Amino acid sequence: MGRPKQPQQLLELKGTARKTRRRIEAMVGMKITNFDQVAALCDYTHLTDQGQRIFIRQCTFLIGMNALQAQDLQLLLIYAQNYDIALRCMEEINSGKAWFTLTKNKRGEIVAIHEFPYLRLFRKACTIVNSIGGKFGFSPADRIRMAEPAAQKEKTDIMDISADAIEI
Repeated sequence: MGRPKQPQQLLELKGTARKTRRRIEAMVGMKITNFDQVAALCDYTHLTDQGQRIFIRQCTFLIGMNALQAQDLQLLLIYAQNYDIALRCMEEINSGKAWFTLTKNKRGEIVAIHEFPYLRLFRKACTIVNSIGGKFGFSPADRIRMAEPAAQKEKTDIMDISADAIEI
């Protein structure tokens, strides 16, 4: 439906290619080995300064582990943005405002309890950060869980070698 899609090379020749409109299909499986490739593939300037620092730090961490691929950049942008939101919400929460406000009727009875909006936003941002961070192994528990299948495979390889040695 709509106009037929044009190849990326043709868009670049015309001068109408944009980083934000790159097709993810062309980047699938592409390993990223330095941050210059990250800057060429995605636009992260819409993040705040703190969000950009988080994005750069996590990209360099994954590049160092040789685990960053082009299709991961969009998830990392979401991760950095929500991490930044969580940190800004934490500053608001720690500013001394009440976490809950009470609504009372004319007789002084509590009718409703309203949660501080930054607290609710903090919880949502932390949920997103934890779910995306778990996919990349950003927490120690996730790194251990990701390393277990490799360790299990290594044990089975050793068991196969020792079983072959016994049969001989």
